[in-house]
Amino acid sequence: MKLIQLANFSLTLIGVVLPLSASPESGGAEGSIIELTGMTIIGSRANVERLPGAGTFVDQLQITNQTYTDINKVLFQVPGVYVRQEDGYGLFANISLRGADITRSAKLTMMEDGVLTAPAPYSAPAAYYTPNAGRMRGLEVLKGSSQIAYGPHTTAGVINNLATGFEQPSPGYLKALVGSDDEWLVHFIYTGARETAAGRIGFLIENFYHRVGGFKRIDATPDFTDLDSTGFTRNEPMLKLFWEPETDTVQRLEFKMGYSIMDADETYLGLTDQDLADDPGRRYAASRFDTIDTNALRTSLRHTIQPTENLRIDSTLYYQTFHRNWFKLRRINDGARNIGLSEAIATPGTPLDILKGQTAGRLDLRNNNRDYALAGFEVTAIQVLEGFGWSHELEGSLRIHEDHVRRFQQDEMFTQNDTGVITDHQAGPPGGGGNRGQESRAFSAYLQDRATIGKLTLVPGLRYEHINYSYIDYNKTGNPDEITGRGASTVDVFVPGLGLNYAVDGRTSIYGGIYRGYSVPGPRAHAKSDVNLEFSIGYELGVRTRSDSGFFTEATVFYTDFTDLIVIDNIGGSGSGVTENIGDVNTYGLEFSAGYDLGPFIGEDWRMPVSLVATCTSSKLDGDASSTDPESIFSGGKDGNDVPYVPTWQFHISMALERKGAGIYMDATFLDGTYASASNVTNLINPEGMPDAQFGRTDSAVLLDLTARYPVMDDLVLFGGIKNALNQTFIAARHPGGARPGRPRSYQAGVEWRF
Repeated sequence: MKLIQLANFSLTLIGVVLPLSASPESGGAEGSIIELTGMTIIGSRANVERLPGAGTFVDQLQITNQTYTDINKVLFQVPGVYVRQEDGYGLFANISLRGADITRSAKLTMMEDGVLTAPAPYSAPAAYYTPNAGRMRGLEVLKGSSQIAYGPHTTAGVINNLATGFEQPSPGYLKALVGSDDEWLVHFIYTGARETAAGRIGFLIENFYHRVGGFKRIDATPDFTDLDSTGFTRNEPMLKLFWEPETDTVQRLEFKMGYSIMDADETYLGLTDQDLADDPGRRYAASRFDTIDTNALRTSLRHTIQPTENLRIDSTLYYQTFHRNWFKLRRINDGARNIGLSEAIATPGTPLDILKGQTAGRLDLRNNNRDYALAGFEVTAIQVLEGFGWSHELEGSLRIHEDHVRRFQQDEMFTQNDTGVITDHQAGPPGGGGNRGQESRAFSAYLQDRATIGKLTLVPGLRYEHINYSYIDYNKTGNPDEITGRGASTVDVFVPGLGLNYAVDGRTSIYGGIYRGYSVPGPRAHAKSDVNLEFSIGYELGVRTRSDSGFFTEATVFYTDFTDLIVIDNIGGSGSGVTENIGDVNTYGLEFSAGYDLGPFIGEDWRMPVSLVATCTSSKLDGDASSTDPESIFSGGKDGNDVPYVPTWQFHISMALERKGAGIYMDATFLDGTYASASNVTNLINPEGMPDAQFGRTDSAVLLDLTARYPVMDDLVLFGGIKNALNQTFIAARHPGGARPGRPRSYQAGVEWRF
């Protein structure tokens, strides 16, 4: 807690002092500035060719050409990445890289500008916050042996979100958009910089506002008529400041403060397969109270100094908080017993009728109220050396980090009559739905060397983590401040890696490597439930080529062996699940991408870039799953069964036609159907023989997005687009709580203005 308090005080003070020196005397942050290497893990699409492993850089145009705000849509463009859609808008991301468990993106290290951004990556990695892709200038994805510098979750990989930077084509930017389902979006950016006697200073102000009324409608009851309350509102202001002091040594100081607030009327409750086919926009009446409120504060202070031509040091102090309360339906009661959501959906008659508001029963809801905080300090040094014919780029880093999560949840019960009218409301004791805290204190270090001789580059590395876990359980029925249990444990992790890159010539390179990935359980799971760390051994081999005419290809074969796969405790909807090790998994596959600009064949002023991304994956259990949790999607898994939500095939095609600033853009994605559970059943029956809508399969689908852009003036662009132009109706997921649809066809139109 001391580290969190110190970081909070320090960054608050800096946030007050630095703006006093930043005034917009000159527009735009033009001129030479230091690229903060700590903010990026790849840096650009061109830098991908230097990686000793597989990685992808998604640039700003790949996001803004289609006005994407859904991170799932952005990641469709990356080979080896799979997502489980949940709400149709990408508010709650479930991301898997190379066959890792997909739930809540818990198996990857998520960052923003090089800083850990999951609310509590050590204590509670599966949380309900993902950076908004719509405000990003790029995404960086590492999947292979080039990720030794990151943690504490690398069995899946690393995703770094790049927030808006100072380098803008003009000082001001404004985007305004309207769309289907009462959608409104306003994105504003303004930058400025000036030279002073003390050096160069600059600022960036940004606000991203996005509101959608929602594409679903809730079933009416005599006492409920607000049927369209299924959307969300998101507002995200951000301030960045930099100072490049007038000193003999090249250095730069950058401060960042961002805030995100979201109010979404979202639910865990899904539909029956037939109801989804008849009306994918339907929501049952029992979900009418469901809503989630979140707010997140992000602050960081980064200092970069280059004492000599061959030495660079980056230091980062960071502090973040996150609060969320998801008030949602967790189960029903038919007068005889409690029934989980997925069982009720799969059980025609009274349970399903209670959800639809057509018969009497009780609705049990829970305030899933949690507070998170994290803070840390990281120093990274890069030293370039020459010796014995080798060129060395030594990189070492030390990080101290602390995070915690406090769960204080209250249950509420609503009684309805046979028309769905609420006749009684009762509240359970404060903390009765969960009352505990978890804390992690971690020290991590890594050392790697990029050693080059001739055409060959070798990158050996070693990472170390030392984690102190602690948890406290509080009274759930009496005094909520009374401690009923506590525990602590310690974790030490060493993970090596080795990557290589061989430049065959100026157009072709071969890369590959072997690395050990790891994912840590939370404090309570490790100290109280003896959950082991998850480890993986990954192998990859690939080739990149780029012709003089611009044609490029990249192909990677990979194999990953997962041991003690961790399945987290929030897969189901009741909130009673457990975190556990379920066994081992073997994954192998092929990633392929290619692209070429056909524009020269059309005419001198034309561009027609075309790209293809394809992934083929086999991810299977190596032995029977050991899960005993009835809510777990791994329950009933047998040796050789497919890992749920990892498709065998996934394809993405992008195509554009551009001339003199105008353009037409097409993105098409083929999503293969998957099993929704490791039991690999096609019916809605769990291993205990009970009806369960979380079992079965998802549907295949082809998602087509189209956008046109036209510049009416040099700095003013009109655009319009269609998402899911084929209006595909499909079961995108069965978790949580039954069949869930993808977003139907929607339309957008807007304007971009640079000033």
